[in-house]
Amino acid sequence: MKDKKLGIEFPKLTTCADDARRKIAELILMSPFETATISIIEAKGAGEILGNHFHTPESQRTEIFLVIGNKNEEIFRFSFRNQYQTKEVVLKGGEILIVHPGTTHAFKALRPGATLLVVANKEYNPKDDIKDVILT
Repeated sequence: MKDKKLGIEFPKLTTCADDARRKIAELILMSPFETATISIIEAKGAGEILGNHFHTPESQRTEIFLVIGNKNEEIFRFSFRNQYQTKEVVLKGGEILIVHPGTTHAFKALRPGATLLVVANKEYNPKDDIKDVILT
């Protein structure tokens, strides 16, 4: 699912192999994405807020977030907005989203140790983060 107006995509993992030993799932991106960084972000407690900012359009920083955890467990409340509107969703383990530059994004941990795997096309630069509080 893609909400182009909001600068957010919710791609799905595609299972490419599944047998008695393991299951392999791939994220297939429809456009080239050169990876610069891979990060793990772990909330220290339930209720912790991560984000509440956007990356400037000039930064060209796009981030892919993968929620780590059980697919049946609600792990984060996620809020996002740009100049058009604000939306909020609950994210479960295994869900993926892509945040494009200029889109405010924030995560509220629903349990201690809630974890995100983050892949970005540009190195993190705090100068590119503009605080924009949408979750409290």
